[in-house]
Amino acid sequence: MSEKRISKEGKNCWRLTLASRVRFLIDGEEYFSALASAAERAREQLIVVGWDLHSKTRLRRDRKTDTLTETFEDFLNSLARRNEDLRIYLLQWDFAMIYVFEREILPLFQMGWQTHDHIKFRLDDKHPVGASHHQKIVVIDNSLAFVGGLDITAERWDTRSHLIDDSRRTSPDGKGYAPFHDVQVALEGEAAGVLGELARERWQRSSGQKLSVPSMAASPWPDDWEPDLQDVNVAVARTYPKWETRPEIREVEKLFLDAIAAAVECIYLENQYITSRKLTDALAARLEEENPPEIVLITRFTSGNWMEEATLDVLRARVIKKLRQADHAGKLRVFFPVSLDDNDREVKKVIHSKVSIFDDTMLRIGSANLSNRSMGLDTECDVAFESDGDTEISETILNFRNDLLAEHLGIEQEEVNRAVAKEKSLIKALDNLAGRYLKPLDETVDPWLDAVIPENEELLDPEKPIDADRLLKKTLTESEGKTRQKPILRIFLAAALILTLSAAWRWTPLNQWLEPEKLAEFTAPLRESGFGPLYLMAAFILGGLLMVPVTAMILATALIYASWTGFFYSLAGALISAAVTYAVGAILWKSTVQKIAGKRLETINRYMQKQGTLVIAILRVVPVAPFTVINMVAGSSKIGFRSYSIGTVLGMAPGILAINVFADQLKKLVSDPNIYSILIAAGVIILIVLMIILTRHLAEKIKNNRETDQETISDLQAR
Repeated sequence: MSEKRISKEGKNCWRLTLASRVRFLIDGEEYFSALASAAERAREQLIVVGWDLHSKTRLRRDRKTDTLTETFEDFLNSLARRNEDLRIYLLQWDFAMIYVFEREILPLFQMGWQTHDHIKFRLDDKHPVGASHHQKIVVIDNSLAFVGGLDITAERWDTRSHLIDDSRRTSPDGKGYAPFHDVQVALEGEAAGVLGELARERWQRSSGQKLSVPSMAASPWPDDWEPDLQDVNVAVARTYPKWETRPEIREVEKLFLDAIAAAVECIYLENQYITSRKLTDALAARLEEENPPEIVLITRFTSGNWMEEATLDVLRARVIKKLRQADHAGKLRVFFPVSLDDNDREVKKVIHSKVSIFDDTMLRIGSANLSNRSMGLDTECDVAFESDGDTEISETILNFRNDLLAEHLGIEQEEVNRAVAKEKSLIKALDNLAGRYLKPLDETVDPWLDAVIPENEELLDPEKPIDADRLLKKTLTESEGKTRQKPILRIFLAAALILTLSAAWRWTPLNQWLEPEKLAEFTAPLRESGFGPLYLMAAFILGGLLMVPVTAMILATALIYASWTGFFYSLAGALISAAVTYAVGAILWKSTVQKIAGKRLETINRYMQKQGTLVIAILRVVPVAPFTVINMVAGSSKIGFRSYSIGTVLGMAPGILAINVFADQLKKLVSDPNIYSILIAAGVIILIVLMIILTRHLAEKIKNNRETDQETISDLQAR
C-alpha cells in the first residue's frame, strides 16, 4: 500500500485539519439520534445547512414501543426555550419547482414564522441558474460537526436492518417508503471549527449577516459515544460553481481524480449516481492498465423518480458500458442491494450514501455524488481520512468498508472479513457472498429511450452553470452551426412514448387511477355545483400564488370536464391566474420580484422589453422558468398588460387545447383501450411536438425579419 499522502491543501482540498475524535454514523437511526443527543448539549450556536429540511421529521423513533418522538420543529423550539443563550440558524436550498411535490409546502412558514425567536430560517438562492446547494452540514458550538449525505428531511430515517415492514419508517404524512441507506460522520475539534467557518460563510452570503464564532468552551460530544478514530488528519474538499464574484472551486473532483490515480489494489464506491464524465474516464483508464485495481460500485437499482429513471439511468448505463468495455481483466463489479423478509419478498434498497474507499489508505464521506453537477455545479462538501502509514487507521478504514458490505449482504462483518482474507481479493469474496441481498446490476435500458436522450449531457447533468442568455436564445431559436435533429425523428419518438404509456395504462394497475366511474364520482360535486366554475377560477388563482405548476392544474381541469368545456375553463383559469400574478409583480416592483425570482431572470426581463408579445408566447410553449415567476417578472417589467395578455393567449391556447383533447382521449383509452384510441392519443402527442417545432420556426423567422428590417433602417440612416 502506498504511504504517500494524496490530499494536499490548496491543490485538491480546502483545508488539512485535525479531528480530536471521529465517529462514523451509518443510516438515519444512528445519525438522527446522535444529532439529537449532541444538540441537547449545545450552549451557544447550532447551524444546520442542508439541501432540504422538513419541520415534521422525527429524530428519534422508539424501538420498543414503535412510538414517534417530537418533530424537528418542536425539538428545536424546546432547545431554544430551555437555553436562552442558544441561537439556531437553519439554511436550506431555495429549491427548484421540479421538487415541489417532494418537499414541505411553505417551509418559511413552518420553519421560520412558527418557531422561537432565536431560531432563524432562510432559503438560500445564492447560486447560478440550474445549480443547487447540496451540502449537508450541522455544526454545534464550533466544536462538533456532522457532514455526509443525510439531510434532516422526509424519507431519510431507517435502521441498519432495513426491515421491509418497519412501522417507524414513515414520511411525515404517515406513508411508508422503501429501505434507505446513507452515511454521516461526526468530527470534533479543529475540524469542526473549519466546517463551522464554511457554514457561517454560507449564512453570511445568503443573509448578509455575519455570525459570531462561539467560544468552544466545552464539546457537546456525548459521554457514551465511543470514537472510531482519534487525533486524525482530515481533508475538507468543496465544490462551488462560479457565481458573481465567487470563483469556481473543484476540490471534490480533483481529490477524486488523485485518489483514483493513486489506488493500488481496490477502489470501493458507494453512490446513488455515476454519471461524471471525468471520473468515468479516470476509472476506465485504470481498468485498461495491465494490472488494474479492483473496482466495486454499490448503487441503487434505479435513480429514483420517473424523470431520473428516464434520463440519469440512461447516462449511467452508458458510463457502466464504457467501464465494462475497459475491463479486460475482470476487475469491475457493479451491485445493487435489496431487503428481504422471511418469505423472500424483495424490496430494492435506496442507496443515497456518498462513500469512497481507496485501498486501506483513504476513506471519504460527504455530499458529492459521482455526477457532473457535483463536480462543478452544485455546492458540495466531502471529508477524507488518510492512514498516512498508521496501521490502526488502515484497519479502521477496511473494517468500515467491510461493515458496510456486511449490512448490504445481510450477514455479520466477521464473515466478510474471513472471505476477504481467504480470497485475498474483495471482488472474489463478493462473488462468493453476493446473491440474495446484493445483486449484480443489469444497467441496460430500452433502446428507444437511449435514442431519445442526447449524447451531450449538458442539460441533463451539467458540470457548469447554465448561461441564461444562451439558454433563452436556444429556446427562442435553433442553435446555429449545429446539425438539427430531424422533426420526423422527434415525431416517431413521441409516438413511441405514447404507445408505451398506453400499454402501461392497459396492462398495469395504473389504469385504476383514471377509472371513469371513480373519476366521475370524485369530481361530480364540482361539475354539478352552480359555483363550480367560480371554485375552479379560485383554485387557479390560489395555485398561481402558491406556484403550483399550471400544467398540472390544466390537466386536472381537462380530466374533470368534457373537452370543449375543459378547454374554456382551463384557458380562463390560466388567464385569470396570469393576470393576478402579473398584478402581484407590478405591485411588488422590480427589486422585490428579483428576490423571489432571482437575478438570473433579468435576462428574460430584457427580452420581454424588446419583444414582449413574442417572448411571452414562446415562454408559454417552452418555459424556462415557472409560470408564476414569468408572470411576476412580466408585471415588474415594462411590458404592457395588453401585449402580455395577447402573448399568453397565443402561447397557451394551442397547448391547453392539445391537453384537453389528450385528456379526453386518455379517458377513452382507459375505458376502451382499442387501436383507434391509441392512435388518436399518439396523434395528439405528435401534434404537440409539431406545434413546438412550428413555434421555434416562427420565432426564428420573425427574429430574422426584424434583424433584416433593422439592417435596412441602418442603411437608410447612413445614406
